[in-house]
Amino acid sequence: MADNTLWVGVLTAGTAVVASWVTSQGTARAARIQAETTAAVQRRTAYADIIEQAQKMGDLY
Repeated sequence: MADNTLWVGVLTAGTAVVASWVTSQGTARAARIQAETTAAVQRRTAYADIIEQAQKMGDLY
């Protein structure tokens, strides 16, 4: 009986470690995607600002 208890404990601990690793990988991937998306939005906003400023300069002259 004690042997079975040991194996159940080892299996439970192994499952917890694997689940933690999978969760951390998912969190890291989500953070990477969010950072890439934010950077892309900032680039588009900066480009739109440049175009807007060029249009204003064109209107002035």
